[in-house]
Formats: sequence, C-alpha cells, structure tokens
Amino acid sequence: MSAAAANRAGMVGPNAVIQVAHVLTAMEGEALTARVFRTAGLGDLYLHLPRQMVPQETAARLHQAVRIELPATLAVQVAKEAGSRTADYLLTYRIPRPVQWLLRLLPAGPSARLLLKAIAANAWTFAGTGRLSWTSSRHGAVIEIKDNPLAMHPCTWHVAVFETLFSRLVARQAEVHETACTGARSNCALTVPSKHQQFDHNQRSGAQLRFHGNETRSGDGLCRFEVWWGQ
Repeated sequence: MSAAAANRAGMVGPNAVIQVAHVLTAMEGEALTARVFRTAGLGDLYLHLPRQMVPQETAARLHQAVRIELPATLAVQVAKEAGSRTADYLLTYRIPRPVQWLLRLLPAGPSARLLLKAIAANAWTFAGTGRLSWTSSRHGAVIEIKDNPLAMHPCTWHVAVFETLFSRLVARQAEVHETACTGARSNCALTVPSKHQQFDHNQRSGAQLRFHGNETRSGDGLCRFEVWWGQ
C-alpha cells in the first residue's frame, strides 16, 4: 500500500502500537499490559504485535487505554518512552544512514528544513488521515497537524517522536514542548520557536496532570508544542 493509500485508509505505522506494548511490559509487567490492551478492546494483540500498518483507531484506543489504566504521571512516562523508541526505530530502519550523516553535517536551519520535508512526506505513519503542514523561520518552525486522530492532551507521544528526531539529527539541545491542541478531528499544532523564546516550565511539567472523564478520549484538551534547536 502506498503512503497516499495508507493515508486515505486511515492507517498508521505499527510502532504506534508495538512500542507502547514493549514499554508497558518493561515498566509494569505483562499483567498490566494485558489489562491495558483489553481496556482498548484489543484482546491479546500484545502477544501477536502487528508488523504491518494498523488502523489509526486501533492506535488511538491503545493510547487512550494507557491513560485510563495508569496514573497520569506514569501514563506520560509510558507515552514519552514509546515515542522515543518509535523515533529510534525510524532512525535505525527507515532513515538511510547517508541521509542522517548529511543532516548532522548541515547547519541546524537547513538540516531542520530537510527533516521537516521528510516528516511531512511520511506524516501518515504517525498522523493517519491527519494533514500535516509546516512553515519555518531562521531558528524555528511551526508544524500543524489537522484532524490528527492520535491527538490527546498532553500529546506526549508526538512530542517524544519529534524531539528524538530533532535532537539526533539537527541539534543535540533540540527540545519539543506542547503549546496547542484542539484534538482529534481538529487541529494539533507544534511550534519550533526562536532560541530566545522562553518556555513556561509550570505548564510543561507533568507533575500535576490529571486524566478523567472526557479527557481520556482521543483528541480532548488543548495541546501546543514548541521545539527549540538552538543557533
């Protein structure tokens, strides 16, 4: 299936499921992993993890179930580690070594713009039917995902995927922070600001997070992201 066909069919890459399962098992054991998958309505899929593309609804239900079954702070930790591992997979198997070498060799600005083009070209792998666009400035960029089926506040998984890619390929000090998200079937915006822009450390702390009621559904809440890659 081509990328365009996968986008139209509402498919995402299997790592949106695989890495969540691996992290859950490593951090909390198989019993809790099984409970999360059952809550997501996915049965024993954790025992037979997909190797091909999966419906975006499958990934969204799993990410939601993590929030339902785990304390908020732990759910954020699982999403962060799963996102980082997803990016690691892309670096190992999907982004050719010569391309990675070139991105690291270039100044941060040109490197980031090339990476953004590659991300946009493969957005279906993490955004399904969502529509990604981006604009850049000298030290930053804005990435917008409209109708993002995996958007949920906080969008920790997306943050970790992007931050790992930018920090490994563009600048080691690159950071991604949520700044806005109006949820699934709506808009999810990621901002890559100037290095001089200040971050609100209270807003980006997950220590006081609470998930309840409608907040466990995909796309609820307002998510915003900032990425800083330095000079």
